[in-house]
Parts: sequence; structure tokens; C-alpha cells
Amino acid sequence: MSALAAALARGLLLALACGSIAALRILERGEAFSPRTTLVIALFAAGGLLGGAAGALLLRRLRVTRPLPRTALAAVGGTALVLAATFGVFALYRNLDLLRGTLEQEGLVGFLVHGLLGLTIDAAGAFAVTARPYLLPWPLLATALAAALVLARTPRAPLRKPEARVT
Repeated sequence: MSALAAALARGLLLALACGSIAALRILERGEAFSPRTTLVIALFAAGGLLGGAAGALLLRRLRVTRPLPRTALAAVGGTALVLAATFGVFALYRNLDLLRGTLEQEGLVGFLVHGLLGLTIDAAGAFAVTARPYLLPWPLLATALAAALVLARTPRAPLRKPEARVT
């Protein structure tokens, strides 16, 4: 299996875990499933997919072989990547029309300054308010555990060339 396919498979597993964690948190809070809560589940699942795939590729590249450091790196790094990817998807979803309008009206420089910087800051404030109930207290720990379980596999031993027998 190629590295990209394996990373996508791990991303799908982490997407399933993150979406499930968000759904359990919604049930725990007593919220009804609605278009808004379905969007929250989809955002966390998309963050899990992107963060899991990126985390699997990064851990493969780092080549950490000892189990404890690899698991800790997978838990912390995987959680950070999931949160960053979830925020990225949220910011794009929230501001896609404004970004497109800014690009058409202001050109590329205005788009980079106002569109990406200003609207991302706005999205960060909205994300901090919206995502907090779905992350704290136990869902963040559950995400770290899921990232550790999905991403911290033991790397395969390198293949050895068969020794030639001299007779």
C-alpha cells in the first residue's frame, strides 16, 4: 500500500472517530440533531480526515521508532492537526463567499491582506465560541486518545536483501 493510501486510510479512521466524538458530545449536551449540529459533526469529521492524513504522513517522515515517544507525538501532534484542520474547514465554510468577493473586488493583494488575514481572524473568534462546548472537557482528551491509537502504529522493519550464498 502506498504512503498516501495508508495516510488516507488513517485519516478516514480518525474522521470516523472525531465525528463520533462530536456526535456523542451533542447527545451528552442534550442538543437535538439539526442542520447546525450535523454541520458540527461534519466539520470535526473533515478535520479528522485532513489532520489524520497529514499526521500519518508526518509521522512516517519523522521515523520515530520508540513506542512511547511515537504515541505521545501522535496524541499531541494529531490533536493539534485535527484542530487546525477543523478550524481551516470552518474558516473556509464561513467565509468562502466573502473570500471570492474580496478576490474579485480587491485583486490578489487585497485578497491576501483582507481576505485571508481579516476573515481568518474573524473566523478564529467565531470558532473559539462555537467549538468550545464541543471540545471541553472530555472530547479533547478523547480526540488525543483517538489520534494516538490511529496514528501511532509501529513502523515496519526495513526489508533486508537476501544474502547470496557462495558455494
